[in-house]
Amino acid sequence: MMIKRLMFLSILSVLVFVSCAERENNIDVKNIAKLSCTATSLKQQRFALADSIRFYEDSVLNFSKSDQFKKNRWQKILESMSERKLKLMKESRTLADALNDQIYAATRTMTLDEKRDFNKILEKSKEEIICE
Repeated sequence: MMIKRLMFLSILSVLVFVSCAERENNIDVKNIAKLSCTATSLKQQRFALADSIRFYEDSVLNFSKSDQFKKNRWQKILESMSERKLKLMKESRTLADALNDQIYAATRTMTLDEKRDFNKILEKSKEEIICE
């Protein structure tokens, strides 16, 4: 009876160790880091585009009465910026969904301390790939 318990506990220990090791190996931290860097880059692009759109909108308002040629040219630029804005929004949403799915899959069974460790590893991976 004692031998059976000992075998059961040793098998259980091995299974727990293997499942933890498998969980660690299945997490592709570098891929998540790359996605995170791409998301940061898209965010910066969206903000820069928004600044440009505001500038051109102000310019259109300021020159709408005095210079019709500039107004028309800037309105065309604004139209192309609006198209770019929609494209960036779509890319950002798609990327955010993929990133959220991967992070959730990687961390859903982790404890709070494991999630903190994961975040540290993720930040270190982002630094290694020179995330801008």
